[in-house]
Amino acid sequence: MSRSRQMIQGGVLSGGSVLCSLMAVLLVGKLATTHLPQYEVAVFALLLLSADFFNLLSNFGLSAAFPKLVAAATPEEKRSIIHTSMCGQVLVSLCLTVVLLAAVHWIPVQRYFSDEKWLRMLPYVGLLPPLFMTGALRDLCMAALAGLNRYGYRASGVLLQAVSQVAFVGLIFLLGKGSVATLTGSMLAAYAVAVLFLLFGLRDMRSTSFQWQLLRRNIFFSMPLYANSMIGFFLQRFDTVLVLALLDAPSAAIYEMAKRLPVVFSRVMGALLVPFLPNISELIAAGERTKASALISQTFSLIAVLGYTGIFAVVVIQEFILVLIFSPEYLPATRILAILLGATCLLVQSGIMGQSLIALGRPRYIVWVNLFLAVCGVVLNTLLIPHFGMLGAALVALSIAASSCFLQAFYTHRLGIVLDKKRCILPTLFFLILGAPVFLSQFALAMRIAALFLFLVLSLGFGVIHPRQVRDIFTRLIPARMLKARS
Repeated sequence: MSRSRQMIQGGVLSGGSVLCSLMAVLLVGKLATTHLPQYEVAVFALLLLSADFFNLLSNFGLSAAFPKLVAAATPEEKRSIIHTSMCGQVLVSLCLTVVLLAAVHWIPVQRYFSDEKWLRMLPYVGLLPPLFMTGALRDLCMAALAGLNRYGYRASGVLLQAVSQVAFVGLIFLLGKGSVATLTGSMLAAYAVAVLFLLFGLRDMRSTSFQWQLLRRNIFFSMPLYANSMIGFFLQRFDTVLVLALLDAPSAAIYEMAKRLPVVFSRVMGALLVPFLPNISELIAAGERTKASALISQTFSLIAVLGYTGIFAVVVIQEFILVLIFSPEYLPATRILAILLGATCLLVQSGIMGQSLIALGRPRYIVWVNLFLAVCGVVLNTLLIPHFGMLGAALVALSIAASSCFLQAFYTHRLGIVLDKKRCILPTLFFLILGAPVFLSQFALAMRIAALFLFLVLSLGFGVIHPRQVRDIFTRLIPARMLKARS
């Protein structure tokens, strides 16, 4: 299979499976909010949020670096890397479990966390370790499958988890057994099913040797990514905290719900890029900088056009979407939804440059950029939120995302990657020019539709994407054996 066909098919498989997974998450959320009291839904959300944090904390950035490490290794080295990292992940998760449970047992939590929303979570702390242990193993398995270019099996694992979540959660509510404990247990069961399935897909990667030196070397390589993932975790949550602190609880609730759709958007777009890192790593490792530059420019421009087109399409029906997923109380989110989606699209484009820096062996540049921008984001939010409310926080998110994309592209260029500036810059320029009046003024439906079609016309007219490129994408989605059969 050619590299381009492999990347396109892998991206579509990954993106489609993650989209189904996120639809399942939204359905689970709808079931929870319909059948459980609001405070129990809040506890459930805090449990999942805490599990995500401990997942990142215990992973040391290996999931982010794994596609590069596995793709660039020899067949024998692949087995050692995967086996050693899996065993190391289990060991670290067990140690973190002991520390967490000991801290809860010995530290007088009530003295330091007197707010009722935190105290309600205490009875369920014991569910956190299995949640983040299975979550960390799942992410590591999926990263290993990406490094091995086994995108079909990887997508099947994601779909299996999505179906299991809906089935288990639907069953407990059907039986009238819905609660925080049973809902969390259902999610845990779905994670476990997915992990077992993904591990079975890696059965040929088993090895008998556990190499401490190899684990230390991989963790050392991943440390900049680890720092970046932790910085990103706090940065993405902290703007909601500032909205709550500087405004009020209803504003914070609307802002947080408005961020849900960008999260779905981000994960789907990110899943489309799963094949990018292994393939760009192979090109750079082989010294083919010209091909690598062309691949980065083409991927960057295509993702930008797809992302911005999706944003304009969402804006056309944003009122319907918000009422469908949440309730009419969240319609004020229409003022910031498109801006948050734009910030997300820029962050995905920034991720392309970040993955290029990983392939170039310079992941520390990503950390420097994001650490600097995290500080800037806190300062700007503190200044703008009191005056502009949620709109101020959304505009800060957009400016930070744009700065991240520019700075990482600058470092990528300095390391010898020659980008097609026209194809990389024009989509964002068109988005800002057309989107500013539509998003900020809440124009009528006809103006939103006009902006969508005008963006596509400008992108095609200025050569950002070519009809031939779109045709090739659809052609390469067809399995090669089917094309041979036709010929």
